[in-house]
Amino acid sequence: MTRNIYWTLSGTVKENQLDALKSFLEKVLAKTISEPGCINYEFWLSESCKKLYVFERYINSDACLLHFENISEDLPVFFECVELDPIVVLGEVSDTLKKEFKRLGASFTTFFKGYTKQDN
Repeated sequence: MTRNIYWTLSGTVKENQLDALKSFLEKVLAKTISEPGCINYEFWLSESCKKLYVFERYINSDACLLHFENISEDLPVFFECVELDPIVVLGEVSDTLKKEFKRLGASFTTFFKGYTKQDN
């Protein structure tokens, strides 16, 4: 089992907000790339550019909390651009991180079975 924390989310890009979303992403990508605990920070758009899909992966709960702190001032712009579907968090999250995610209406999972290959 990995100590990594993952989350997936999707949402609908609000009317006339695609350009604002792209600007937001450029800003937070520049900030996030320097975070030592961020493994994946990926945003995907449907062919119609109306649906956004996000995959994020961090080495542990502390890295996630650092990420939240790093981009917290930018998040209101994201919520102006995207109507979120429910967030699903995968991993054994700390109580502090769980509290942050609960404010976003996230649901949580418990590890069942599997493995993670290292150095891929």
